[in-house]
Amino acid sequence: MYLEQCVNGLMEACLRNQSFFESVVRVLMCTVDFEDKLAKRKRVKASVKTGLTVPAPFSGSAPANGSQQELPLLLAFETVGGGVVYIADKGYAAVLEAREKGVAEIQAEVYMPPYRLPSARKLTIERREPGWVTIVGGTPPVISVPVGSEEHFQALLRLLELRGVKPEIR
Repeated sequence: MYLEQCVNGLMEACLRNQSFFESVVRVLMCTVDFEDKLAKRKRVKASVKTGLTVPAPFSGSAPANGSQQELPLLLAFETVGGGVVYIADKGYAAVLEAREKGVAEIQAEVYMPPYRLPSARKLTIERREPGWVTIVGGTPPVISVPVGSEEHFQALLRLLELRGVKPEIR
């Protein structure tokens, strides 16, 4: 239940702010080991819980084939405790539509296997200027991402916790 609460909080913050969604994706990617980034991925069709999926804010653009029936393409990130958080890469409108209708699971294409939990990763989060944080120690070794509010900052910390990373905050 904690996993779904965290994902729901992330989703709500991301839907209000496109740049925060991009921050979430970048922070997740810095928790991925180098080997995982280089691994050849295959896309598999799977049934995915909408409550564990973070869609991008709706941009108003139509899906590539012009239909709402296009399967979403999701990136799967393992979490502590064996769960998976999904980030919508394409077809996020279908995820949003399903959630609004109360649909608990949808068919999606998922990059498998999921990005594994990072191996003994220590990250440092530096708050150098208002509205931004710098994350040191990931892959790439330094990234700066916008965090528009304390709510966003706390959501990123929960996301790192879900990935098994306990950051040092400066």
